Amino acid sequence: MSTESTTLILPVENMDSEHCAVIVDKALGTVPSVGAHRVELNNRSAVIESTTPVEAVRDVVKAIRDNGYDVPTLRRTFPVTGMTCASCVGSVESMLLAQPGVLNAAVNLATNTVQVEYVPGVIDERRMREVVLGAAMGDDVMIASGLEAGEEVVVNGTFTVDAAAQLNGIPSMMSPQGGPMPKGHEHSAVK
Repeated sequence: MSTESTTLILPVENMDSEHCAVIVDKALGTVPSVGAHRVELNNRSAVIESTTPVEAVRDVVKAIRDNGYDVPTLRRTFPVTGMTCASCVGSVESMLLAQPGVLNAAVNLATNTVQVEYVPGVIDERRMREVVLGAAMGDDVMIASGLEAGEEVVVNGTFTVDAAAQLNGIPSMMSPQGGPMPKGHEHSAVK
């Protein structure tokens, strides 16, 4: 089990007053998988820290909903290729459910699709598409659908591409949120 804490921001709907924020904050305090937490009324969000972010998001969503508020979710259906058996179904569902922000994943082997319910902003569709489309099929990786015109998949040199993305503030494997890189310290003052 990881001891590194992850900070996540979840949107909260119907939280319109300080009283509402106090109720949501108390609900967050009852979730065992959440360490530090705060509610930001102005941003209509809950900020949580957890060493088990997958469980924390699911537990927080339930706690908030149990107290009469809501965390908006999206349901999307993604194509999945190369599945031939129930084991494949289980693997795809497990990979998706292991991502913080994914609440439900249901694979339909007959239609080669997976329906995913997730919290937008906690995880984005690109990350889920990578998980689904990046599934290994023996020694190969099948990518038969799911890419838009102009999108690319990097199979060699991924860290070079990731570093370039980070330097340009683009979301990447190591920096999923993107944004400017920390400047560090300045060497020009040293003589």
